[in-house]
Amino acid sequence: MNNKKKIIALIVVLATLVQVLAGGMVFAYNSVVSEKVEENNVQFKDISGHWAENSINYLANKGLAKGYIADDGYVIKPQEFITRAEFLTVLINSRPDIEFTNENVKSFIDVKEGEWYKEIVDKASSIGILSGYPDGSFKPNNPITRAEITALIMKFNNWSEKDIDYESKLFSDVKEGEWHFIPILVCRSKKIVNGYPDGTFAPQRFALRGEAFALLANYVKNYLHSASAELDDMAPIVENKDITIYNQSSTSVTLNWYKAFDDKTAKENLRYAVYLSRKDNISNIEGVLTNGTLIGEYEKDIESKEIKGLASGTTYYFNVVVKDDSDNKTAYNPIKVFFRESSSNIQTGADDSKVIITSPQMGSSRYYTYESHVDISGVFTNKEIDKISYSVFYEGKEDKDSSYPAITKGSYDKNTNTTNWSIKDFPAKYLCVTVEIYITDKSGKRHMGWIDIVQEGDDDNDGLSNYLEKLLGTDPNNPDTDGDGLTDWDEIYIYETDPLKYDTDGDEISDGDEVLYVYVRDMDSEGAISFTKKLKSELEPDIARALRVIYKDDNYVPPDLDLTNEDDRDYYMWYYEYIPRSYVILDPLNHDTDGDGLPDGFELYSSMTNPSAYDTYNDGISDADKDPDGDGLTNLQEYIYGTDPLCYDTDGDGISDGDEIEIGTNPLLRDSDNDGTDDLEEIMRGTDPNDPDNGGIIMVE
Repeated sequence: MNNKKKIIALIVVLATLVQVLAGGMVFAYNSVVSEKVEENNVQFKDISGHWAENSINYLANKGLAKGYIADDGYVIKPQEFITRAEFLTVLINSRPDIEFTNENVKSFIDVKEGEWYKEIVDKASSIGILSGYPDGSFKPNNPITRAEITALIMKFNNWSEKDIDYESKLFSDVKEGEWHFIPILVCRSKKIVNGYPDGTFAPQRFALRGEAFALLANYVKNYLHSASAELDDMAPIVENKDITIYNQSSTSVTLNWYKAFDDKTAKENLRYAVYLSRKDNISNIEGVLTNGTLIGEYEKDIESKEIKGLASGTTYYFNVVVKDDSDNKTAYNPIKVFFRESSSNIQTGADDSKVIITSPQMGSSRYYTYESHVDISGVFTNKEIDKISYSVFYEGKEDKDSSYPAITKGSYDKNTNTTNWSIKDFPAKYLCVTVEIYITDKSGKRHMGWIDIVQEGDDDNDGLSNYLEKLLGTDPNNPDTDGDGLTDWDEIYIYETDPLKYDTDGDEISDGDEVLYVYVRDMDSEGAISFTKKLKSELEPDIARALRVIYKDDNYVPPDLDLTNEDDRDYYMWYYEYIPRSYVILDPLNHDTDGDGLPDGFELYSSMTNPSAYDTYNDGISDADKDPDGDGLTNLQEYIYGTDPLCYDTDGDGISDGDEIEIGTNPLLRDSDNDGTDDLEEIMRGTDPNDPDNGGIIMVE
């Protein structure tokens, strides 16, 4: 094989490896260009033969993909990263029907008036899909990771864990418990993403523009009537898709919802219907119409509906669908309702008789206790009791333990028109049980009252009750469920991290290490860099005061310092320039604290740069753009390819990492094609280091 054919072959191999998001979503994209690319008449100079060429042309012909002005045409730059602002623009512009009001807009410190993406960011924050970083920034020009893309897609479409098809193939590098597990699986279930040929997804890898456009093209084809749909083809819009329960008995329920709105038809022409299913399979409009059962008919201009004749002891999933005169439909979020097993003859307010719980706590339907046994008592009003009984329910099912104490009724008091009743020494043996009291009056009508008995013990003394830990999924016998050095209570109420995840933001640094410690960066006499942990509580006051995250062009000067004064200037240079670049402070909710494109763990353990300083060396070059080992790859590229940013030749085969990427061999393997001959030796021979049948060791018998 001659060199030209070899390079072509290697390029094909690389192109195959970068085909990732072979699915898509529905976004319009406006790249930063100084002139408009005419719709339906776009040709890009740099996509001929590219694996995403058809997808890019498809979007361009629909006016959704635009490029950059070049000397003699336009380019799309498919192998460059797509930024957060660019991808958000794609997402928002795909829905021309979305409106927003200034009252709901969230401000970000790095989104200024006059920036090309300002309107898009405002619109995204106003509809609730954008929150930004804890420091109040959005980081619009940072590249977006593949995991972040799936999270945006899920939120934009109001999808949730209920949309996951667990029978679909999982990715080997996406583990349950990671923050991106659900978004990635949702998008996989929706056939939006497929991943790499080796079965991985690479969630923390930045997305290339070609990958993003392939995703967009598939989404447009699969999820929109038309990528450039007119308003008449858009479904009604629901600002709040939550369904609530207004009233419920053992066999009926009344559901409430918020009305939708529609710019193209009169609001009162919208019609609503309720669908139900016995399975959790109606979380989107396709699921509702395919798997749900329509209850009655679509009704005009309603916002509640009663559904009767349901089976007690059964769980149902309800959904509401709104449609317009053109039969465009929108689904609300589903609601799960369990109908507790109970007598079908219970009164629901036809007279003034009531079952009232007076003890252990008057006026509340829930009682929290540390005791192992409680006395329950109350009165029945306005009628004399004929029969009385009770049932105990735990996690929705009746507990028919015969050892529960009897319920007794007292004498009818004609003066107060009440009859008292009591259950003595009731065992609070579960974390939460529901006690339902059933009373039959002399006329044969039945009435019910109920109370939850919640066991409030805290076996691990972490500040969270056993009952609350059960609801949260944390371990009631372990104050630090995920073993990250923070108590479950602190994670929930102080730091807002996930008590079930050792590393909430997925940057390979535990939550405890990010919250409790700073890392001190030091260099020895031979230039070797190391980090040592130091408790924040042990810092000198001046150092603690000066620590901050240094973003690009951050030149903060405290108002109490006068830099024309020599002492103040010396103090500033030490505490506000040197110290922040030598001490690392981390955000446990942000995998890239300084916004330089490198995850915190990669900087701390691999590139040895400061994860809280955009430009550690203060030389005008971001940490992501530096090439400390001189192999031709920046730190950011080393992170993407998985190579060592401080080693010129990661796999030790005699070829620099940058050269291996350029010629197409694997910089992580000495022998890329596993044929028994190192890459360098094959290149020196003139054989193909990516072809196991060309240049390998020949075994002679």
